Parts: sequence; structure tokens; C-alpha cells
Amino acid sequence: MTFLSWVVPFGRGAGSPRLQGRTALIRGVWFAGVVGLAGMRAAEVPAVVWDDEEERLLDVLAAGGGVAAREAACVRLQRIGSERVIPALAALLSDPSLAHAARAALESMPVPAAGKALVAALRTSSGDARLGLLASLAVRREPEAAPLLAELWAELKPGLAREGGAVSPEVVATAAAVFQTLGELEHPVVVPLLEEAWGTVPASLRPRVADALLQQAQRRAQDGRKSEAQRLFVRVRDGATVRAHRAAAIEGWIRTSPPAEALAFWEGAIAGPAGPELDAALRTTAELTAPQTGRVLRARLPVLAPERQVAVLDAWLRRAEWPDRKDVLGLLASPDEEVRRGAVAALGRVGEAGDVERLLALAATAGPEQKAARQALVDLRARRVSARLIDALQASSAEVRVESARALGERGERSAARHLLAMAEAAEPAVRVAVLRALSLVVEPRQLDELVRLAQQAPDEGRRGEAVRALTLACERLQLTADDPALRRWRQEVMAGPTTWRVALLAVAGVLPGDAAAAVLRSALEEADPAVRRAAVRAAMRSPHEGLWSGLVKAAGADSDEEVREQATRAAVRLASREGTRVADRDRREMLRNLARGASSVAQKRTVLAALAGARGAEDLALILGWLDERELRLEAASAVVKVAPRVGDAERARQALAAVATVEGDDEWRRELAAAHKAVDARAGHVTSWLGTGHLRVTGRGVAELIEAKFGPETLSRELRTATGRARLGTWAPMSVGLEARNPMVLRSDAPAALGVAYACTWVQVPVAQPAQLEVGHEYGIRVWVNDREVFRANTAARLPPRSPATAPVELQAGWNLVLVKLAQPGKPALFALKITDRSGARIPDLVVNPEVDLE
Repeated sequence: MTFLSWVVPFGRGAGSPRLQGRTALIRGVWFAGVVGLAGMRAAEVPAVVWDDEEERLLDVLAAGGGVAAREAACVRLQRIGSERVIPALAALLSDPSLAHAARAALESMPVPAAGKALVAALRTSSGDARLGLLASLAVRREPEAAPLLAELWAELKPGLAREGGAVSPEVVATAAAVFQTLGELEHPVVVPLLEEAWGTVPASLRPRVADALLQQAQRRAQDGRKSEAQRLFVRVRDGATVRAHRAAAIEGWIRTSPPAEALAFWEGAIAGPAGPELDAALRTTAELTAPQTGRVLRARLPVLAPERQVAVLDAWLRRAEWPDRKDVLGLLASPDEEVRRGAVAALGRVGEAGDVERLLALAATAGPEQKAARQALVDLRARRVSARLIDALQASSAEVRVESARALGERGERSAARHLLAMAEAAEPAVRVAVLRALSLVVEPRQLDELVRLAQQAPDEGRRGEAVRALTLACERLQLTADDPALRRWRQEVMAGPTTWRVALLAVAGVLPGDAAAAVLRSALEEADPAVRRAAVRAAMRSPHEGLWSGLVKAAGADSDEEVREQATRAAVRLASREGTRVADRDRREMLRNLARGASSVAQKRTVLAALAGARGAEDLALILGWLDERELRLEAASAVVKVAPRVGDAERARQALAAVATVEGDDEWRRELAAAHKAVDARAGHVTSWLGTGHLRVTGRGVAELIEAKFGPETLSRELRTATGRARLGTWAPMSVGLEARNPMVLRSDAPAALGVAYACTWVQVPVAQPAQLEVGHEYGIRVWVNDREVFRANTAARLPPRSPATAPVELQAGWNLVLVKLAQPGKPALFALKITDRSGARIPDLVVNPEVDLE
């Protein structure tokens, strides 16, 4: 296990896929593969920083060291390299082990010299190296490569002269790559070369030449050179053997032809046989610009085959000029299901109020047009559509009333709310449910009392639940708080109404923000009636209020009702572990510990175990180990130990926990997970991986050396932190997520990826007796380290890459807890550092414990 198997990424936020994607370069190289700052551009960081790093990376390339180190240097130069590094990278293009990395770096450099280096290398290349260079020149669209490609094609032609002869696969592959590159280039020799090849290449290469010619034609069409584009489109159209190429050429020809000529061709193709002409015509319908296009579409649509009618109607609706309503109505009687469905959908665009009844009838019938009719009723924007839908609420058919209510709700027709309220107690269940659902979408705050009344007067629990669901959805939509005047009646009934009403109405409190809703739920959790407590816990499952967790933990451990205990356990775990929670990490762990202590049923314990499996503290590990003796939970507890142990800062305690579960019987997958956990714990021994971090503190106008020397708030707070009572953490500091290994770092970022600044991290280290020790420090840029308020290490320049071993610093650890504070200068994020504590010989210190949030009491 090398020192840099542990790297702490410093900043704030989510992991960087860019750094994670280069993990293969990290192994065996001290920081050489991870020095990249995600999202950085060289111009955004002071030149003095990059200049110094360029020199170091050029030294790496010149030193002739290991392949991994030089490859990592190429990757870094791809991000920060200036024009002066091009000769060094060009020299590697002939090295099979480094050509890919060097080529990738040159490919991305926006300077002409990089393209010239790639062109020069192409002259002497062969095999895979030549194919790679051709791909890079295509990516760069390097025009200077065109003459050389012409020479290369002249060399390749003799080997392709006979289609039936023995043709080298390498020659075919190279020719294909040449044509692909030529398609990307803008140079006078390109098109003549492609046209000459079009008539001479074997059939196997004609598709590659067709692609290149189409690219050149399309580029000319976009540049306004329509006559040149048309000539190339016609050339491909007349000689292509692949249907897709011919169709693409015809499409290009239609788009670059005079409008009347294009329309005449379209009219003939749309009525003609299936083939590339028809494919191209269908795809260009929406782009026809001739003044008579609408008339031609109107004449042709009724007589087309069904599948063509669907495609043309869809394209017509994407034009600025839509079809007339009568054009669409004529298709509703089509025997083809797809045509009818397309016509119904089109009515949502071009229909009138008089079409509402027709669409309602289709929506109310379980047929192929039902879904399209429902959407058309929502889309229809003609005058008096809403009035016709409201009138339909009185239809004799229950199915039509259901569809009318559905449409009014999804249209958001607030004017329909009073009509819907009048129908909310309809006898038919389907109508009632549809009306209440619509009300949740259109009711206004002043009408919420009516929904409360509906819940109160409901004759049974089912209908009461329907009304409450509508009230709940309406409150969510309106974003009301519990103390809003519109909810006055709800507050009265949920606090003092009959139990049946209260139980139902408590569900609303689960979706309401604000302290008033939390107070309602806290009060209900203390009620004597178990039915009310159950309702409160169910509502808490949806509630956003972190302040409920103490009441839920109490209910989970002490409630006399088993259902309340189990639901309270699930609610508390969900509240503390949901995404975006504001429950502090320390409080979350305390809550889980209390839940674990109070858990009495297997179901409760399983819920807590599932949450503890995501923990990382030694105390959490101890709680899990306590359940190993319970037969029903033995394997689940052991699995949780395996997940948590590699994340615990105290490697010795993690080893002991893994030893305790070694006798648990499990399948092969379980054994593999256990072995992987042992390996991860052994890897982290001695490395400090548990930190509290400040995140990035932006500072402008200072270089690395100045940033390291300047004093900022966290330095002056270190003494205060050291002498604090209670939990030893600074107010706004947060736990840092550290990856289990350098191959998969969890990169923490801030919101300013190119800003200068500093960042701080702190943790506590415990040893049983006072003893001498040493720190092994790895860093990218400037760093300072203090142990017990005494500075033990400082570097105010970027680290030299790649050193054979990290820097070391002697320290004196006192018995008990020792405060370690790290300061980093950040020319950009993420800044990375690594810290390991050993004895003076470099051996592991027994009984070393790391805990950034130790309880100093």
C-alpha cells in the first residue's frame, strides 16, 4: 500500500466525473494523475503557477522514467500546457506506449503549432498510430492536413485497384480513415479528391466516400453556397448504393432547390413508391416554403396511404401554417387506427369549441383514440371550450362527466371550481373521484373550507379519505403554510374535532411547511388516542420538518402501540437521511443510536440497521455489533459491519469488528465483501481520512505564497476549538466525504472552480501515551499543518512531481486527543492533500484513533 493510496480531495460539493474518469493514471504515481483541477482553464490561474508546473511536467517527459508517470504528465499538459510544450509532446508521437496520451494533448490545444505537429507525425506513421493521427486531425478539422492526405490517398490507390483481389485490411482501414478525415476538412483539394475517389474506390469503401461528400455538401449548404452543395448532393444521389445515403442526398437537394421546384419534386415523391425519394420527402415536409404548399398538402392528404397520411399530418402540424379543421375532420372516419389517432390529436391544435362533445365521447370510450382525445381536450385553446366542458358536467353519461372533470382539472380552469364543488358528493364513485382530483388542481384558497366540510360530512372512511387527498394535493399546489387564513377551519378541526375527523385531517399536516404544521404533528404524537398517534406518524413520513425527529425517536422507543413504534422508526430514519436534510451529521448519528437502543421489534431493528449501514463512526459500528447475537438479524448486522468498517477512522476498531463477523455464515458474495472490507481497512491504517472542512474561501489578488502566509479566521479559531466543551466542531464546518481509495476519489467542490482562495480541514487524533511521531504530507499547492497549535509543516509552492516519497515532519503527540489543523492554498478546485501519521520509523502507531467530532467532555 503506497502513501498516495489515500488522497483527500478538498473543496465542497459533488464528485468530479472528470477526475474519476482518469483513475487508471493515478496508480503508481505520486499525485501525477490527480493534480488536474476540475473545470479549470490555464488562463484562469496565474501564469506563474502554470509556468512552474509546466517546467516540472516537461522534466518528467524528458527524464525517461516510468510510462505511467509520463502518461500522467501528458494528461496534465492537455489541461494546462502552452505552446512551448508542443515539441516535447510531438516527440512522443512515435512512442507506442505514449503516443495516445501525447496525441490527445495535442488534439485539444487551440494553437496552429499543435496541428502542424500532428501533420508532421502523420508523414512517418503507420498502422494504429496512423489511424489515431487521422482521427485527431479530423477532430481538429486541420486544413493543413489536406495536401498530405491527397498524397496518402495516391499511395493507397494501387492497393485498392481490384475489388476481387487480395486487399490488405490495413489499407482498407487507412483509406476509410482518410475519407472520414477529408469529410471534416475545408481545403481546395478535398472535394476534387473525393469526387475522383467516388468513381474509383471499391464498393466496400463507397459508403465512406458518400459520408464525406455529404458532409462537404452540407457545409456548403449551411454557408449559402447552394449551387456547389446541389452538385454534390446530385453526385451522391445518382451514385449511392445505400438507401440512407441516397435519401440524405435527396433531402439536401430539396432544401437547396428553388421552393417551387422542391414542392414539385415533393408532390411526385409523396405519391410515388416507397424508397429514398419518399423518405426524403416525408422528412422535409415541414420545411417546404413555396406559397402553394398548403394547397398541395390539402389536395394530397386525403388520397395518401394511411402511413403517409400520419407522417404528412404530423409534419404539417409542425409548419407555421397549420391544416384547416375540415382537413382533419375528414380523417376521423378513416378505417386505419393510426390515422384516426393522429386526427384526434390534431384536433387539439386546430379544433373549435364545437369539437368538445366529439372529443369527450372518444375520451369516454375505451378505444385506440381515448388517450389522444384526453390530451386534445387539454390542448384545445379555442374560445368557449371551458364553457362547453362545464356544461358537460351535467351530461347523462357518467363516463362523459368523468372526462369533462378530468379535462377541466388538467386545463387548470379555476372558473370551474364552484361547479366541481357542487358535484363533489356525486353518487357515482368514478365521478366523485374525478371531480375531487380536478378540484385539487383548480380550487382557490378561499374554497378550501369546502373541502374540509366535505371531509367532515363524508358518510364513510373511504369518502373521507378522498376529500382529504384532494385537500392535501391542493395545499401542496398552493404552497400554503398551516397558519394561512385559508386553513382556519382545518386547524380548528385537526386540533379539537372528533377523532375520526382528526385522524383523516392530520394527513394534510404532512405536506405543509412552517412551524405551525410541525407543532400540530408534535402535539398529535403526544395524544392518548393511539389512532391519532398513528395518523401523526403517517403524516410525519411525508413531512419536511427535521424538528419532528426527537418526538419520533421517543415514540419509536416508548409508545405502547407496536404499529406506532415501527412507523415512527421508519419516519425518523427517513427524516434524517432524506436528500437535502438539514439534520446535522452529529445529530443524525445520535438519533440512530437512540433508535437502536429503543428498538424492540425485528422490523424496527432492520430499519435502523439499513440506516446504520451508511454510517461511518466507531460508535455506530459498536451499535451494529450489539445485534450480532440476535439470530434473525445476524447476517444483516454482519453485512452492515462490512459496509461501515472501511469508513471508520479507527482502523484497529474496524479490524476487531471484521474479526467479530468472520464466523457468520454467508454465501460466496458475502465472503467476497468481507475480504474486500479487510483489504480496505488495512489500506487506510495510519492515514487520516476523517475531517471537518470549511470548503473554499475565496480570496482574490494573491498568489500561493501569499495565501499560505496570510492568516484567516479558522487559524485564529483553533485555540477556541481546542478548549471547547461538548462536541468539538466549528460552527459552519462540515464532514468531508473522502473516497475509500485514490482510484475513486470523492471530489468536493465549491461554486467557483477557477477562484483563488484557501481551505481548512481539522480533525482530532488520540494516542494512549505521549510519544514522538511523524507526519507524511502530500499536497498539490501550498499547505501548512499545525498539531496542537504548533506549526509542524509548511510548503508555499506547488509540490514537485512525482517525488518518490511524501514530505515528512516530526511531531510530538500528547496523551489523549491532539488537534490537527490543515490549511491549503487553492489556485482552483479541487485541491488535494494526503496525511498519514506513523512513528518515527514509519511504522503504524497502535491504538491510534481519529475522530473529527470527538466529545471533549
